[in-house]
Amino acid sequence: MEDNYNNDQFGFELKRALLEDTPLPDADKAFMQFKKNIGVKESRWKTLRPYLAVAMAACIAALCYLVLPLGEEDKMASSRMQQQLAKMGDVVYMAGEEKNVISLCVDGKMIDLAANSRSSKSGFVLTSDNVIRMFDVPKDNHDEAVITVPHGQMATIMLDDSTKVTLNAGSTFAFPCHFDKDGFRKVKLQGEGYFEVKYDEQHPFVVNGKQLDVTVLGTVFDVRNFDQEQARVALLQGKVNVEVAKQQTILEPGQVATVGTTGFVTVEDADLEQVLGWKNGLFYFDGQSLHEIMLEMGRWYNMSIVFASSLHIDERLHFSMERTASAEEAIRQLQLICSAKIQIKQKQNTILVK
Repeated sequence: MEDNYNNDQFGFELKRALLEDTPLPDADKAFMQFKKNIGVKESRWKTLRPYLAVAMAACIAALCYLVLPLGEEDKMASSRMQQQLAKMGDVVYMAGEEKNVISLCVDGKMIDLAANSRSSKSGFVLTSDNVIRMFDVPKDNHDEAVITVPHGQMATIMLDDSTKVTLNAGSTFAFPCHFDKDGFRKVKLQGEGYFEVKYDEQHPFVVNGKQLDVTVLGTVFDVRNFDQEQARVALLQGKVNVEVAKQQTILEPGQVATVGTTGFVTVEDADLEQVLGWKNGLFYFDGQSLHEIMLEMGRWYNMSIVFASSLHIDERLHFSMERTASAEEAIRQLQLICSAKIQIKQKQNTILVK
């Protein structure tokens, strides 16, 4: 969703209401290093250049054959898997292909958080309390950083302004290394994040999502903005302004705003225990549908979800379990209380609901 805010537009009424990738390798450089490593001397090997050229061309062709088609092969394999699962029923969630590590990309460069230390030049470090923090980053550095959280994990990051953000599994979060001191504090979220925003009346904090924008001055709230789900914002402290298609809604503590399929926003009292279950390490469902529950489990365990029958898809359930449990144990416990038959198909990395 495009940013709709600037300092002139942020009116007095709203202020008063709120008051609170890895770069591609350099082929020439790589080839020079290759020559250096094998000790090639120009004068000694002058007569062999034609043969070397042929050999190098053959190597490059072989590499292109082996490496370049991989992306297409992956797509074809994914397509074949989708077709295979579609024969089983309605595919409501597809497992992703990813490394099981939290990734951080700054200005297009990947940072290995696991190997980082304070002597690193990256400016980011994963501290002993498992929080990603910045250090020694020049104040005029406004490069965009993007953190991606894999399935089955969570991540916490401390931003430039001391705002703390905890991210749920399957989330992607973009933010500047340092906020512009003359404007808004803007970040982007795809997924779910729990925000503890540092108060700053002069610099409103804006979360841009695919379906909504959230503006605050300093408060605590949760934003859920996954694909295939209705977006929602739940407020714990302070006030927030939720904007959807130019429709603005101000929330009070304990309220949740949900974006309907038509873009209409509904506000109601929030079940904060359910909203924050993920942050507390729990699967916590209080009257959610089997469809919603299976989506959450598929995202956490990175398993495809297929409904062979829609008979029980809207069944409302009350279910709680530690997220440290295995997929097998979680499904076993869920099976005890629901009418549907749930099976794990290990070969297809799929949970089948009948």
